[in-house]
Amino acid sequence: GAATLNSTLAVAGDATFNSDVGISGDTTMSGDLGVSGDTTLDGAATLNSTLAVAGDATFNSDVGISGDTTM
Repeated sequence: GAATLNSTLAVAGDATFNSDVGISGDTTMSGDLGVSGDTTLDGAATLNSTLAVAGDATFNSDVGISGDTTM
């Protein structure tokens, strides 16, 4: 059935969710994030470090670059 958690959830070890996980509000993650499968981001995203792409990349909109660019 449904479960509601109104405080902190701490997981020390692996966690598996076999359904949707909805998060509203700010989310902070430390450590590596591995994603397998498609990922969709609706809204703005800020990257404060390096973006490394190992494979093809497609951008379906404008790409703005400020600063030095080496190709």
